[in-house]
Amino acid sequence: MARAVLHIGTEKTGTTTLQKHLLLNDAALAKGRWRYPYLGGGPAHTALAVCAADSDADVFDLDGLSGRVPGEERSAFVARIDAALSAEVRAHPKARFLLSTEHAHSRLVSDHAVDRLKTMLKRHFSTVDVIVYLRRWDRAAVAAHATAVVNGAVEAFDFADYLGKPYLDYSSLLDRWARAFGDKRLRVAVFDRAELKGGSIVDDFVHRLRLPALAPVGDTNVSPPSATIELIRRINPQLSLQSPRTAAMVREALATDAPRLLTRTPMLPSRTAARRFVRLHKRQAEIVRQRFLPDRATVFDDDFGSYPKEEAAFILSPDVLAATMAAALSGVVERSRMIAGELHYYRARMHLDHGRPALARDEIDSALLAAPGDAAHHHVSALVDIALGRVDQAKHAIDVAIAIDPDNMAHHAVAARIIGHAPGLQPVAEVASKPQWPNKLPSKRSRRS
Repeated sequence: MARAVLHIGTEKTGTTTLQKHLLLNDAALAKGRWRYPYLGGGPAHTALAVCAADSDADVFDLDGLSGRVPGEERSAFVARIDAALSAEVRAHPKARFLLSTEHAHSRLVSDHAVDRLKTMLKRHFSTVDVIVYLRRWDRAAVAAHATAVVNGAVEAFDFADYLGKPYLDYSSLLDRWARAFGDKRLRVAVFDRAELKGGSIVDDFVHRLRLPALAPVGDTNVSPPSATIELIRRINPQLSLQSPRTAAMVREALATDAPRLLTRTPMLPSRTAARRFVRLHKRQAEIVRQRFLPDRATVFDDDFGSYPKEEAAFILSPDVLAATMAAALSGVVERSRMIAGELHYYRARMHLDHGRPALARDEIDSALLAAPGDAAHHHVSALVDIALGRVDQAKHAIDVAIAIDPDNMAHHAVAARIIGHAPGLQPVAEVASKPQWPNKLPSKRSRRS
C-alpha cells in the first residue's frame, strides 16, 4: 500500500500558500515519487475534513471549498472522495502522497472525528505521518480575527475572546492526533518566520520532508495589517446591507490598497496584553515542549516588539480616510471591469470554437473595452480577425499582445503563422480552424493580493 503525509495546519500558518505551491508543482514532485492529488473544490484537501467531521453543522461553510455538490448526502460525498483516493493510489502505485487541510485542525475537534479520518486513510495508505505547524497564541489569535473581519465580522479584537477556545488548545490538539496516529507519527514544527527554512513555509516543508526542489512562489492569503483590518471591521456593518458579492469586492479592495495608506496607524493590541495572553498558556506550552519538542528550551520566542507599548486609539484623518476609500473604490471598479472582461473573453473563445467569428468579434471587443491591457484579449482578437480574413488587423492585434506580454510564446507562434516566417507551421487558414489559446495571465491586482 501507498504511504501518506497528512498536513493539518494549523490555520494561519501559510497553509494556502503551501497548498497552491504543491498543486502547481506536480511534475517536480513526481520526480521524487511524490503525489499531491486534486480532490475537488480547490488546492486544499478540505474534502477530508468534511468527510470526517462529526456533523454537517461543523463544516456547513466548507462545501464550496471541498467540492461537495449542493444537496449531496454526506454518505454519497464520503463514498465519492473514498473512490477518488482509491483511483489516485491505483494510478500512482509507487508514489508517496501529500495531503493537506488546515480544517483538520479547526473542525475535527473530537476523537471520533480524527478516528473517522484515520479509518478512511488507512483503507488506502499503509502508514500516515501527520505534520503540524504551531503559531504563537497571540499571533494566531490576531490572524484569526483578521480572517473573520475579512469575511464580515464586526466585533472588535479582544484576546479574551480566544481564551479557552479549542482553536488555540495545542496540547489537546496534539494529544488527540497522537492518540489516533501515535506519537512517533506526529511531527510538530513551529511557525515563525525567523525559524522557518528560508523564512518560508514552503521551503521549510520541502526541507522537512526532503521533497524535490520546487519552483518559488509568492505568499498568498496573507492577513492585512491590523489598521486595515480595523477599518474593514468598522465598515462591515454597512457592507452587510449590500450583496455578499459586492461586500466581498469592497473588502478585497480595502485589503489590497489600504495598507500602503495606513502605515502610521499602530496595531490595536498592546504589548502588555499580548504578553499576558501568552503567559496564560504557560502550562500548555510546557506540556507541548516536554512531549513533542523536548530539544527546545521553549516552544515559542519571547519577542513582542511588533506590538505598541500602549494600546492606541484608532484615528484616521479625513484626508487619509478619503484617500483610502478612493483607492478602494477604484479597486472595486477595476475588479468589476476585469470580471466583465473575463466573461466576454471566454464567450469569444466559445463562439470561435463553434465557428461563429462574427459573434466572437462582438464579445472580444467588449472584453477589450473592459480590460484593454490584457494581452490574452488582444491574442484572441487576432484569432478572430484571422477567422474573418482580416490579416492586417490580426497582425496589429498580435503585435499589441506581444508588446504587453513579450515572454508568452503563444503570441509569437500566432505572429509567425500570420507573417509566414516560420517554416513548417500552419498557414493562416489553419490557425483560424485550430486556435492557439494564450496562457491567461493574472491581472496586476490579483498578483498583488
